[in-house]
Amino acid sequence: MAAVAAYGSPWLATDGATPAPELLGSNSCFQYVHALNAKMPPRGISRRVEVTRGTSAWFKALSQRGIQRLVLVSQLRAAGGLQPHLASAFANSGGWALLASGSGPASSWTISWEVGNRDSPDSRIWDLAATSTSADHLQPPASDADDARSTLRSALQDIEEFAQRAGLHDWSPWFARASALLDDPAPSPPYHADMLPSSASLDRRQLAAAVVQAWVFGGMGSWNDAGPTDPADQHEHERVSTQLYDALLKALDAAANGH
Repeated sequence: MAAVAAYGSPWLATDGATPAPELLGSNSCFQYVHALNAKMPPRGISRRVEVTRGTSAWFKALSQRGIQRLVLVSQLRAAGGLQPHLASAFANSGGWALLASGSGPASSWTISWEVGNRDSPDSRIWDLAATSTSADHLQPPASDADDARSTLRSALQDIEEFAQRAGLHDWSPWFARASALLDDPAPSPPYHADMLPSSASLDRRQLAAAVVQAWVFGGMGSWNDAGPTDPADQHEHERVSTQLYDALLKALDAAANGH
């Protein structure tokens, strides 16, 4: 969704003189995705429902409806009772949306994930469906890169120090590398280096690289699965994990939505 916002907004802001970006099949953020279908709101006298396939057709359909910007909003309330940093390890559990705005009514887009061909030889097992609702109560996040950088740097320092104190030494280098990427003149994340277009500013690329490096919230074998046994450390583990997760989302918003 960060990639959709980062590539879609610059194109939507133009007159369509260049081809709409097709991320499916070319961008690493979609490396396990087989299909992305977007159900467009009905329009016209016939009220016919259009379903687009791929990001290029989706962007074109949005442009035809007067949409000029897509904004990632990543800190919405997630469904279920799990803490957000735990829920993020599961499909369809994140509290993320895309705010589409322009000359027409604003809308909120969410994406659901469903396993298609589990045995796909290229590992593209996921079929994605994008649907929209009214965006009456959805507000764009404050996407100040400097503030996001400061917040993320502080969270990384806290969690790195905790990992060292609690004996989780294997994780300390992850957080140290993420901190270093915030100041790297040529930031290179371990994966998803193409999450943002090459035209993105250095500060946005630094934020995106640090987010990718510090995203340790997964399932088995992840930071979520590496909790300490001491009760006092368990409480601190929860605190620094929540703090880092919130800081990562703030940084991701700033990276995806910046100009």
